[in-house]
Amino acid sequence: MQPLGIAEEAQRLYREYGVQGAAERMPDAWLDELSVSGTPQQASETIEHLTDAGAQSVILLPLEGDPNCLDEYIRYLLPALK
Repeated sequence: MQPLGIAEEAQRLYREYGVQGAAERMPDAWLDELSVSGTPQQASETIEHLTDAGAQSVILLPLEGDPNCLDEYIRYLLPALK
């Protein structure tokens, strides 16, 4: 397991600014580390990276709440996951 190394900074942002303020001040690099996007292969690699770092679950939310994305997750992403 390889931690992402952001726990202390994330806690500091939350303590100082609350949830909304911390989200607004979150470094862009964290979005790359904590979000899943791209091709099914890229997304599966990111999910694997997150689980290797200790994530016990990964929640995928469709872009802008589009429920049709669920079919794409099932069709393209799930087969790419190990």
